[in-house]
Amino acid sequence: MKHIVNNMVIKMSDWIDVPGIPYFQVTSNGRVKAKSFVNETAVNRWGNVCARHYKEREITPILINPPGYLKVSALRQKNRPKYYVHRLVALAFVDGYKDGYHVNHINGIKTDNRASNLEWVTSAQNIKLAWESGLCNSFGENNKNSKLTSKQVIAIRKCKDQNISDILLAELTNVTAACIAKIKNNKTWSEIKE
Repeated sequence: MKHIVNNMVIKMSDWIDVPGIPYFQVTSNGRVKAKSFVNETAVNRWGNVCARHYKEREITPILINPPGYLKVSALRQKNRPKYYVHRLVALAFVDGYKDGYHVNHINGIKTDNRASNLEWVTSAQNIKLAWESGLCNSFGENNKNSKLTSKQVIAIRKCKDQNISDILLAELTNVTAACIAKIKNNKTWSEIKE
């Protein structure tokens, strides 16, 4: 597979510089390497200023959970800047970057950092795509604030025909009687079917 960057044909295995980040190179299939450099202001263990040489090397990304993206870092001077791999690849290979844009993984797999799987989108588009693809799902028991499970909701709905009071069900499930009434009438948890 080949990509065209600045009117040049680039193969998947070709290393190119990341614009704006001088110490990384990437390939279009998501590999990252730190370029060689010399730190002229390094201090050795005796407190003397000396030059420290760093060799060029490929970096193994680290999986950051949450959110599930791959990240790399490289020691430069006294700091260790960290970058998401998908952002480095998109900066180098994907057209359409503007300030404030986000990188979207087209197939929804956050660790698939091939240039062909990445696109630049606005924040609103990124959120919309995440909801449409099912990456964001905070309905029902997936919501971090949920006090009930799907099984409990189904049991509450079955109690509707048996004339069990909402107050009793509320005490048993540790929610309000109003919440029980809304569940029984399908005003909340409507995505759960019996």
